[in-house]
Amino acid sequence: MKNLILLFSLAVLPINFVHGATATGNLGLSGSIADAVALTVTPSANATALVLTTTAVDVNVASVNEVSNASNGYTISAKSANASKLVHSADSAYTVGYTIKYNGGSAITLTTSDQQVKSAVGGNYNVNSAVTISYTGVSSASYKSGTYTDTITFTLQSL
Repeated sequence: MKNLILLFSLAVLPINFVHGATATGNLGLSGSIADAVALTVTPSANATALVLTTTAVDVNVASVNEVSNASNGYTISAKSANASKLVHSADSAYTVGYTIKYNGGSAITLTTSDQQVKSAVGGNYNVNSAVTISYTGVSSASYKSGTYTDTITFTLQSL
């Protein structure tokens, strides 16, 4: 009888072996930052005061400020409206050829198409690069007086 009462007592007692139900959910977060690039060309006083009758080597004509956050890096290219020639304002038969160096690199004779003058690996940049030109002076007795000009266009392209 004792066994029966004990068995009956165990059967009546509440036994909680089941735990509470659980549910989970995930929230994925993401965002992005676009490539941000900027390029500012600041001419030096030399840029518009070149003495063309005297040979010049590595005359500083500008500083180019490069800003980029491109994760794959960027390139700088340059092209010349007159293919690396300063051209007389009224008579295009008179020209003075020149080369440029970008940030101390090799001398380049520009064409009217973009030519790469610098590349940078990915990262955050805010740097200044010097632009210098070199040319062989010409005789004032054999060249027309007047203004000789060219325009160089620089482009920063993220990769």
